Amino acid sequence: AVVSTQSTGEELVAVHQTIVDKLEALQNQIGVYDSISETIIDWIPSLGCYSKYCSNQIYAKEVLDSISQKTAVADFLERCRASSFSRKLDLWSFLDTPRRRLPKYVLLIKNIMRMTLPTHTDKMGLQKAIVGLHSVLSVVDKATGQAKCDKYKSRLVFLQDKHDTGEIKAATSRTLR
Repeated sequence: AVVSTQSTGEELVAVHQTIVDKLEALQNQIGVYDSISETIIDWIPSLGCYSKYCSNQIYAKEVLDSISQKTAVADFLERCRASSFSRKLDLWSFLDTPRRRLPKYVLLIKNIMRMTLPTHTDKMGLQKAIVGLHSVLSVVDKATGQAKCDKYKSRLVFLQDKHDTGEIKAATSRTLR
């Protein structure tokens, strides 16, 4: 099975370019923002595309590991890793970057909130943004967990039909805990 992260990768880039454009439009002439919380709150639902990206990663890693066994591919990946443009990181490091960065948005907004005056109109909005980000993280974590559960369930082999009650195949990650 071929797993494509290209479409969701492109979607992630577009989502982030959108917030960059909106934030740049909010800057005044000296580069200061009067208010950003509503823009961030409106942008947060678009981070839902991380669910698909992160859910596909378990399969993408498997495919990458599989094709990396081929000598020509392994040689190419090693030459890329050794080159200066890759900063000595392997391909997986780049593919995994969006998943690692998503939780950092909470920290970023918390830092902005910490630097915001208590009387500023953004204070409450930034708190609401943090709650929204936690919600996105929860959805992404559940989707990723479900993908892992589905992957492992698909690999179950029953030695006798009587052991396959259908309950395991019908189970979700929540019911298997």
